[in-house]
Amino acid sequence: MVFLNLKFQNIEKKITIEQSRIIQTETVKGMERKVKNLNKELRELKQVQSKQSNLYQALDNISQNLLLGVEVYSLTIDGETGRVMVMGHSASRDSLLSIKQILETSPEYKNIDFPLSNLTAPKDIDFQFSFTLNLK
Repeated sequence: MVFLNLKFQNIEKKITIEQSRIIQTETVKGMERKVKNLNKELRELKQVQSKQSNLYQALDNISQNLLLGVEVYSLTIDGETGRVMVMGHSASRDSLLSIKQILETSPEYKNIDFPLSNLTAPKDIDFQFSFTLNLK
């Protein structure tokens, strides 16, 4: 009986050790899953951050190099498609012609929609146009 009792205690000890290993293994697996999920979220965040950075650079370029000599009332950029819509006022047709030329000659802009109605009046022109940014 004593022998069986010792055997039983020995088996209980082994079971406890194995249960501890199983718990540790499950904990490690759970941690691995959490790390994988966090890494995935970080990759997604970096992608979004990269897109935002490209949009900020594009917006800076548009404001400094494209929209010269005009007053902008509204500028909307669709972050997914890169589509830009601009509404504003120009004191002269020449400013709008310059913008149109930049849009048409620069590889940064495509799918340009620049209505002829923007150019019918010689001065005091309310305008609107749109284009798609060629985001890399």
